Amino acid sequence: MTGRPKKHHARPTGNTRDGFRGVLGALAYTRSSISTVFADFCRITACCLAVQTREDEYLETIKPYARHDLDQLAKAMALLIEEMETKPFEDVLGTYYTEVVAGSDRHRRGEFYTPGNVSAIMAKMSLDPEAIRAEGKPVTMSDPCCGSGGIVLACAKLMAPDIDLLRVTLQDINPVACDMAYINMTLWGVPAEVILGNSLAMETRSRWANIHWHRVGEEERRRGQRMLDQLRQLTSPPEAGEQQTSSGDKRESVEGAPPSTQIQIGLFDAEP
Repeated sequence: MTGRPKKHHARPTGNTRDGFRGVLGALAYTRSSISTVFADFCRITACCLAVQTREDEYLETIKPYARHDLDQLAKAMALLIEEMETKPFEDVLGTYYTEVVAGSDRHRRGEFYTPGNVSAIMAKMSLDPEAIRAEGKPVTMSDPCCGSGGIVLACAKLMAPDIDLLRVTLQDINPVACDMAYINMTLWGVPAEVILGNSLAMETRSRWANIHWHRVGEEERRRGQRMLDQLRQLTSPPEAGEQQTSSGDKRESVEGAPPSTQIQIGLFDAEP
């Protein structure tokens, strides 16, 4: 007795002509939404670029995906990199994010992404690349509501090929935005730390420094600077209007004198 052959329905693999967008769109057929797939894709890609410093996040994110799905996510990552190579310092991820996540959802969270041409103007208003190159000293930048890091990418484009002169801190309250910013900074070689947290509330939930941040020695430089600052506080003479207590380990203001803005802390209280 012979039975009828079973039909095998192939999983959608996506149209590679659409780049990473087509692959992620195909995966969304088996998931709750394209926004969920994109968020997982950004988290997985960011973890892969973090050189084994975010392994727990990576393993947790890939749990719902079959091996075939993970192969597709790897293909999407390759296609993303290929597209970015043809569009130097353009915010490919941020643009796609605004397409797949409903505007009402983004606006409810207070997310308004800066268009690329506006980012370019702001970068030109903020940086003098020739002066920075002439001085040859690193320049620190901070974007407390960074989104996908589009404004910083515009600054990096102005500074290229001397991107190592930038030291960038990016912060956002949205984990997807932080992952997009981390990917953008790492793939374009920008020394950066990315902080997940509420800038207005001075809240920090997570912090990730990319490989270029460590490559230029910024972590060590900041650690040394903190130590020097503390040594100065410990060894500097009392300011006018201050006197030392009998024990010599604290400073207090003389009555009527303006309070000092410095706080004396222990040498070994610095962050590791």
